[in-house]
Amino acid sequence: MARHTTGSGTGEGNASGPVLDHELRDSLARIRADYLEMPGLRLTLAEAQRLCGIDGAVCGRALETLVAEDFLCVKPGGAYARLTEGGLPRARAAKADLPVSDLARRAS
Repeated sequence: MARHTTGSGTGEGNASGPVLDHELRDSLARIRADYLEMPGLRLTLAEAQRLCGIDGAVCGRALETLVAEDFLCVKPGGAYARLTEGGLPRARAAKADLPVSDLARRAS
């Protein structure tokens, strides 16, 4: 039985329908949050589906989207993992490149 969506009249079979787009956005946010909260997390598609409670097709699209965005990568065994571990990169403060002699004059 197809889902009824408003506006376009598309059913469940149309991957661009409003219901699936909403599910995909929610799934992306949930999966991204889980990987950020648990450094070193590596999940197969089936494990991610169970952990997040997401439909298999939507979970697969979400994982592939996160791979395309360079947030996740696929390990040789098929598990999805963060492309870079740890926190998000922070900007570093710029350092002045002054010769030591200039610093000594300013200090006196």
